[in-house]
Amino acid sequence: MDADLHLAAWIGTLELLGQLDHLFGAEGYPDAAKTQVQEVKKQLAALAGDNILETLKTARDTTLDSACIDKTTVMLAGMDPAQQRFLLNQVFGEHIVPGAVLDDSSRLLAVFETFNQRDKLRELLGSENLIASAVTLLRTLRSSNKSLYALARIRFDKLDGVDTNAKENLWALAPVVSLVLALASRVSAHGLITSNKTLDAATAGWARLAEVVPDLVISDIVAADAIALAIAKPGIA
Repeated sequence: MDADLHLAAWIGTLELLGQLDHLFGAEGYPDAAKTQVQEVKKQLAALAGDNILETLKTARDTTLDSACIDKTTVMLAGMDPAQQRFLLNQVFGEHIVPGAVLDDSSRLLAVFETFNQRDKLRELLGSENLIASAVTLLRTLRSSNKSLYALARIRFDKLDGVDTNAKENLWALAPVVSLVLALASRVSAHGLITSNKTLDAATAGWARLAEVVPDLVISDIVAADAIALAIAKPGIA
């Protein structure tokens, strides 16, 4: 592992993605850099898991389909703690071990944390304008890239049947908001959309969201950067 990489795995992953971005030119990777590219990809897999290499190929994050909040999870919030523990173990497993940043297990645990932090998230999403910002940014993504819009909507579509306007259910929108902000931020950084005032205005609330559910926000940023690179530079994988 490169000794110069940041000790925080997610920052190190972003640094490695940045290296690929730098090496990949208009004609792809130069022959002289092929060995370096393979080493960077090997380090990426070690830090973030094999999912990140697949995301670089496909511009999709397959964990979005499985690591999510849905109607069943929201229903659990209204049950007594004993029932919750039993049923959550059925859904999430009792002994899930976190792996690399974008491993299925890590993504699942990050989403699960939103359930544990739902009181704080309910307050945060009720007081900040994060939901309104996310809606505006969704429109921006839709107008710029339909596939990005479809990705950004996956978690929201998983909430089908949930009254997301009800205050008690606001917490369930945290993964949706996190992903939309991450995608908008990274596609903006890679020049796929112009700098956005809505995103700038949401920065303080996004930082508070990261304090409550750090693993969710961090892994969404990493996934979004890989997605943005895959779209901006096809063939980078």
